[in-house]
Amino acid sequence: MSSIIFRLETPRLFLQLNSDEDPRASFYSSLNAPKRAHINSGNEELFFDSAVESLLFYTSPNPPSNYKIILKESLVKIGIIGFFKWDSERKRGTIGFSLDKKYRKQGIMTEAARAFIDAWFSTGEISWIEGKCQPDNKASEKVMINSGMTLRNVVDEPLFKGSRLYTLNVYGISRSEWLALRQS
Repeated sequence: MSSIIFRLETPRLFLQLNSDEDPRASFYSSLNAPKRAHINSGNEELFFDSAVESLLFYTSPNPPSNYKIILKESLVKIGIIGFFKWDSERKRGTIGFSLDKKYRKQGIMTEAARAFIDAWFSTGEISWIEGKCQPDNKASEKVMINSGMTLRNVVDEPLFKGSRLYTLNVYGISRSEWLALRQS
């Protein structure tokens, strides 16, 4: 049984777990999720534009790791972070994240990624976390590097089910590397 981390807090952010009952999770568990979707969830109208965002909203029994990023000062959802790929046997996860354009270049995603990585490695139930981005995506690359990850590989694979192949840089960090970073 995996630990459940419901809420993380950083100096500027709350990372709040999306419930498995969340209609967004059910909607995106389908194989043919559209690139742009509109969902009316109670009082909340949501629009999803990015492929990463659609991948993060999925249903999976292990681990529950789809988090909305909420700015503390305004309590507004400004992004998402979570595992979009999980290998329970090898205790490895691939993270993805997306941030509203008006909040970029402020270190917010790095703050969220560090909290997310710290939380999952702290449980002791995960041994490896990686992230992938296109080589020209310098912002995502910077977030991963500033979160302790290093470039490990370059692969050609689809960004989402059914897409063409893209060249992606693979950044990663092991739990033992993370522990060493925390001690230094």
